[in-house]
Amino acid sequence: MKVLVLFSVLFVTIFILLQHVSSISTLDKETCDLLVQVIKGEFTVPVKSRTVPQKSALVRFWRNREKLPLRGAILCYDGKSVVKKEGVSDVVKKIYKSLKGSGVRKICHKLKYNYSGVAERDVQKVLAKSSVHQRLNVRFENKESFRPVRARTVHIRHQIDLVDMKRLRTRYKGKTCRYVLSIIDVFSRYHWLVPLQTKKSSQVARELLRIYTEHGAPCVIQHDQGREFEGAVAALCKKLGIKIVKGRPYHPQSQGKVERARPPGHGKGGCELDQVTSRLR
Repeated sequence: MKVLVLFSVLFVTIFILLQHVSSISTLDKETCDLLVQVIKGEFTVPVKSRTVPQKSALVRFWRNREKLPLRGAILCYDGKSVVKKEGVSDVVKKIYKSLKGSGVRKICHKLKYNYSGVAERDVQKVLAKSSVHQRLNVRFENKESFRPVRARTVHIRHQIDLVDMKRLRTRYKGKTCRYVLSIIDVFSRYHWLVPLQTKKSSQVARELLRIYTEHGAPCVIQHDQGREFEGAVAALCKKLGIKIVKGRPYHPQSQGKVERARPPGHGKGGCELDQVTSRLR
């Protein structure tokens, strides 16, 4: 019984996949001409005299005869014009020009609505030989290698981050806290967690000043591109003589230590606000 069910599922899966095939591979000029002759009923070569390309074209026709109509003198597949191998370059260049220098994915997305038989690798080969595309899409090979963030002693470099905890807000000393200011010393991994009501720069700067007044200020502060670290925080760093280093946008690996240092218990490595506030009671 189980074997029968497995065969049924396999058969249905193959049937669905075959129904979703909406294109054929690129055809050469000889195969296209043979298919046109077969569709028009002009192919009269006897079976014994047929060559290998002719046999292959006939097999292709009988497998796809319901989707291979003629639109005038143009061979179509499922309502889309079939592109010959010799014409792939011209079609891709035409679409590339109309899209004003787009990439491979966008060109393929545009092609699939009007043409059949053009694969993504064909588009890549054409664009690889295009001098215009190479000028517009320069690839730099001399990228700088990754360098680890290091410190030789405590209070040399701190990494700071703001954790959004609005969904898990809690009350502390009569105030509703929605954010957590996370500060970590790169050398010792000593970690400060401060609950905040808002993420205004003035409030972040006030908590940083309180911590640095008690423990001492670092030489370098590293943070992401958040607006909460501008304004009052930048002014505080200038007053205390702290150098500011910003990480790359949308690149949390730049602040990997403070990102990984979030206590477990919430989604992407965040922490429950109750855990933070309980340490301060």
